[in-house]
Amino acid sequence: MRLSIPLFANLLSILQLVESSTLDTIYNYKNRTAYIHLQEENVLIPLSFNSKYSSGDKVSSIIEPPSEDCKILSANSNLYAFYPDNNNLTTVSIFNETSNSWDDLKMQSDLEYLEKSVYINTFDDSGSLFIYGGYNETSQEASGRLVEPDVNSMNLTNTTTSIQPTAFYDASSVLINYNTQVFIGGKASSGFC
Repeated sequence: MRLSIPLFANLLSILQLVESSTLDTIYNYKNRTAYIHLQEENVLIPLSFNSKYSSGDKVSSIIEPPSEDCKILSANSNLYAFYPDNNNLTTVSIFNETSNSWDDLKMQSDLEYLEKSVYINTFDDSGSLFIYGGYNETSQEASGRLVEPDVNSMNLTNTTTSIQPTAFYDASSVLINYNTQVFIGGKASSGFC
């Protein structure tokens, strides 16, 4: 998947308008949309891959995330949000394009919310998302948990791998091809990864 130079230049132009904001970029390759998540303003700006903007243009379409403290993941043409509820349990919501609102998904069991986890998906299983790592405020430690919330069955599964991954949090991830996810940066209990 290649982004054209004009789109990249236009994205940079839009990003210059929000110089002081913390942001995240979420890509949905199925519907060919990039979402800019301006976290301090609590808005999500959808931009189609073939968008053309000029300096000073206003973006008319914005989405309000369900919580100020959420992480957005694009998977299988859907947007999912993960955030803590009042009991520090993980809430999973899906964006409903028809009503322009977020619908909470009721998982079969509860999952403690960990700060700064990494949220990933795979094209191999359209209903599976993964939550990796995170920072446990109670124990003051990085977590190595890998949990799979299946949005079709609403089950939560603790997943194991043949190689025990390092416990870490606050990393970025990029899906670089059909089945390869790359983690960038992050912090472990012993320092930076």
